Amino acid sequence: MSPDSSLQSYLRLQNESFLLSTGLSVFLAGLYTMVYFTTVHIHCSRKTAHRRKIILTMTLLYALYIFNIGGTCCVLYWRFIENGAFYSVIEIGLERLETSIAMTPWLCAFLADALMVWRCFQVWDCSWKVVAVPIFLWILEIAAGIMLALVAPSLGSVESTNHATIGNIVSTALAFLTVATTATTTILIAYRIISCAKDIENRTRFRFILEVIIQSSAVYATLFLIEGILSLPVLSSSPNLRAPTVGVYITPFITVVPGLSTTVMVARIGRLPQDATFPTTTSVQISNLQFVINNSPDQSAGSVLDIREPSLQETSGERQELPEKNMV
Repeated sequence: MSPDSSLQSYLRLQNESFLLSTGLSVFLAGLYTMVYFTTVHIHCSRKTAHRRKIILTMTLLYALYIFNIGGTCCVLYWRFIENGAFYSVIEIGLERLETSIAMTPWLCAFLADALMVWRCFQVWDCSWKVVAVPIFLWILEIAAGIMLALVAPSLGSVESTNHATIGNIVSTALAFLTVATTATTTILIAYRIISCAKDIENRTRFRFILEVIIQSSAVYATLFLIEGILSLPVLSSSPNLRAPTVGVYITPFITVVPGLSTTVMVARIGRLPQDATFPTTTSVQISNLQFVINNSPDQSAGSVLDIREPSLQETSGERQELPEKNMV
């Protein structure tokens, strides 16, 4: 098979995959939109202390995803309507748009990881020593993202193999750094919650909070792990052409999951009833996942464990320490 026919076959396969993955992205955008507005409604109907910050964060993630969908549709129109089904180089005049679209999933990942690091910092009672490793990994993420933005216009080019090789290496490293940051912060948060709740007789609420955090982080980290693994064969074989059949289809999920998983986590915790009562003798407050016990003598069940919605900030005067534990 001649080089021209091989290139034409590759471009055809790439465009077919791009077209179908765009349809998948539009479907996920509709799902994300319903989840987003439902979560906003939940927090607007409940007067919580930090709902504005929560809604602002979710809105920023949602806006980044909608921008990605809009840019992808523009590229789709340019390829199939303006210039036919094939192209051999990066679209002339669309370099910046292509770069912005390619960087959107990573921007969402940076923001989602920043929230996880902040939660970990507050859960561990603002201990810088505990979050030193997650913060270091997060800074490496940002550095790798900046480097990727510089070489992103060459990732799809069939002419600049050197830049594409560097881009593939950086994107692979960035995917694994994202997994490492998410896994580290999730493990630290889970360990803190388990250690604080082990003396409580009824741990249903604690277990639910733990499940929500782990489930959201697991889906998020797994997708980026798959992205990193798919990039490994490319590094050892074709330095400038990424696998079109699998990588293109995983991209819509990588783009939507950072924002969607965060929004779902906030919605699930926000729907927790505030009047659940069951016996316990330990008082705990874990940062934005607040566990507050009301020891009023009028309580028939002895005490109330109230889990409020997650917040992005906690005043130092509201923190309580476990009698048996050092929260530092």
